[in-house]
Amino acid sequence: MSVISLPAQRASQTPAFEKNVRHADIDSLRGFAMLAVVVSTAYQYCLNARGQLYDGTWLGRVLLSLDGVIGWFFVVSAFLLYAPIVRQGLTGRGVMTPRGFLIRRLLRAVPLYWIAIIVVWAYRTSNLPGDWRDLAEHLTFTEVFDSKRIFYTIGPAWFIADEVMFYLFIAAIMTATIRHCHRAKTRESRLLAVSAPALLLILVSWGFKAWELFVSHVPANHWSTWYGPLAWADNLGFGMLLAVVWVAADGRLLSPRVLIGTRVGAGILFAAAVALRGQSAASVAMFHELCMISFVALLASSVFAAPDALWRRALARPFLAGIGTISFSLYIWHEPILLFLSDHTVIGSTQTNFWLIAVLLLVLSVPIAFVSYWVIEYPVGHLRSLFAPGGGLRDYYADDRVRLAMVEDRDEDQPPRRSLARQGAGRDHHRGAGADVDGRPHRSGEVGPAGPGRRDGPAGHGSDVRRARHVAVRPEGQA
Repeated sequence: MSVISLPAQRASQTPAFEKNVRHADIDSLRGFAMLAVVVSTAYQYCLNARGQLYDGTWLGRVLLSLDGVIGWFFVVSAFLLYAPIVRQGLTGRGVMTPRGFLIRRLLRAVPLYWIAIIVVWAYRTSNLPGDWRDLAEHLTFTEVFDSKRIFYTIGPAWFIADEVMFYLFIAAIMTATIRHCHRAKTRESRLLAVSAPALLLILVSWGFKAWELFVSHVPANHWSTWYGPLAWADNLGFGMLLAVVWVAADGRLLSPRVLIGTRVGAGILFAAAVALRGQSAASVAMFHELCMISFVALLASSVFAAPDALWRRALARPFLAGIGTISFSLYIWHEPILLFLSDHTVIGSTQTNFWLIAVLLLVLSVPIAFVSYWVIEYPVGHLRSLFAPGGGLRDYYADDRVRLAMVEDRDEDQPPRRSLARQGAGRDHHRGAGADVDGRPHRSGEVGPAGPGRRDGPAGHGSDVRRARHVAVRPEGQA
């Protein structure tokens, strides 16, 4: 059954996508996924010539497959970023431009990424000039095209590079997509317009992987192929499609029975992905495809559930939501922290040390990520307020002029209140021409509540407001 055709079971009169509500359950799932990534890094660190701990067991397969949750971040990111664009295309509400979108996203991702790359590269470079190509590739987000250096400096940084490629793609298609939506005469045409970029990503990604698997026979360890943007574009495409369905559903919810079935199906798909994963490129590709579908189903089971549903309330835990909030910093710093401990022989990479390493890495990484968020991410994030949604610098004085004009236009549309005028006249009569509002006299030339050069009383107030409004909306540069 299509979600869009469900009965009108709504969470509220105003849909969540109109209110820009932050989903605490999604933050918690993101936090849980980030903790899984940290444990996966510790498990891979303990790899040696004899294999890994729990090899050949179901627990070993699960621990080895925890790196698959990286697809969750792609799906969630695409969903959250594309939903406002879909809303703007379908409803005409919103003024976001490609320039504004890029500025806001790059301010979110680039400063911390660059700081981490430079700090870690400088720490690991004992003799200058060092590997300058490695530094240049990471600073320009092109390490994903170099199989040799893709995991240099900060191994997980390849995800950020792919994300930036996605930002560029969204900015490139945004204008044409919204313009086509505004010209379209039917809702079906607008839905097709906002769905086309997502379908394009999915088809291109599937075609690329089919070619590399069955024509070029690229092995699983050719990192630039399987960790490049085309290999993960389908995850982004499905996240975008979910955003289209969610916005088009206009607040409609799925029934609890359907939601439970969706979550069970997501769990079964993830278990199948773990069971089918092998060493070949085809099995690894199939693993990530099944993970992607399970993550899309899991995300859908949250966004199409009522805000007070048991599932969402159970997930909205402060600790996990907090980890989700600082997940970007935790993702960037956890591997450098592990390698720092290894360089100083604090911990060894033996199999028996795995659980100790995982716990120690979590204990150290979470506080450092917390500091990184509040010292770097949070302050830099406020720089976005300097830019208007269109991408230009925000003119706060212009905003005040427009706001003042709107207030006075509203006041002028209201009928005059004669009783207030009479009360004002009575107060003026009792306190005298040189009295303040509270009856206290003030000397000539003193600035009273009405301001310098303003007459007391309703008539003077009204004329001065009109003069203030006239000056307020006057273009800058004119006297």
